[in-house]
Amino acid sequence: MEKRVPTTLLDKYLNGSCDPEEEAAVKEWYNSFVNDNDHVSSFNSMQKIDLKLRIKRAIDENIELMQKTSPEPVQAKSHTIKYLAYTITGIAAMLVLVFGLKLLNTSGNTAVNSPRELISITNNTKSIQEQVLSDGSHVWLYPGAQIEFSKKFTGNTREVRMTGESFFDVAKDASKPFVIHTEHMVTKVWGTSFRVRDSKASGFVDVTVVTGKVSVTRVNAANGPQKEVMLHPNEQVTWVKKHNVLKTNKEANSKDLTIWYKINLSFDNSPVKDVIPVLNKQFNVNIISTDEELNNYLLDADFNGLNFVSVMEILKKTLNISYEMNNTTIILKNNNQ
Repeated sequence: MEKRVPTTLLDKYLNGSCDPEEEAAVKEWYNSFVNDNDHVSSFNSMQKIDLKLRIKRAIDENIELMQKTSPEPVQAKSHTIKYLAYTITGIAAMLVLVFGLKLLNTSGNTAVNSPRELISITNNTKSIQEQVLSDGSHVWLYPGAQIEFSKKFTGNTREVRMTGESFFDVAKDASKPFVIHTEHMVTKVWGTSFRVRDSKASGFVDVTVVTGKVSVTRVNAANGPQKEVMLHPNEQVTWVKKHNVLKTNKEANSKDLTIWYKINLSFDNSPVKDVIPVLNKQFNVNIISTDEELNNYLLDADFNGLNFVSVMEILKKTLNISYEMNNTTIILKNNNQ
């Protein structure tokens, strides 16, 4: 049976305030896990990303605390760094155990709040769903995508984690970069729009930029973040899992990103059956409606400065319709029947 220690004792250990007897008790508890099952290996992608983030945050907080309170003089710099390295290793190992056993398991609900003020959103629908973050950034989640973020961003960064496919339009804040963590990539931006795809089913991971500039770093499970790649508009970086190769494409095929480009378009009492071909051409999609009543609805709308998803949201509300998305095929459904 596993030994138990009070959380207050773990806090003292992490803060370096244990006496020798207390420290021995914590180490004995730690060693009791050596022959235990590997809890972390059973985590899903989102849980692994969450664990990495929690470890990183705790380490950063402890480094900052030790730097503020360390009595070491300047000439002892090398010794201090060595001491910090050993301390960080201990903290990381301890956190793997603590968080590995207590990690929040997001169950796929539309929204889940945790005691740490984290919000988890999963798109369980067949259409693209929009989420607005506290800093004003917009995230559009494709079907099956999941994202987790703080209810309110604090500190020097705005960090989120995700799986699946999402499009981001990040609010500008030069003093606080926006960081997206997936299982295999870390993407850092200051204010731009881009798409991130990372799911187990796809066999590849990619980041494609529409506007602005982003940096992408490959995450290696053993060695942490690797080489950083800078991307500009219409550039893409792809990592193919099978070959473990990171490739940069300076002229990305942006056809499937056309839905995120903003258009200047308006309609004046036009039948939906005439609107559909125009939208198909503008956004490189295939909108289908087999409902005659819906096809004859008249549309009076101004779509200037809107992307495809925003246009579809207006159509949903004004015409009382819904839609299902399968790649670039969009099937309209009449909710008035």
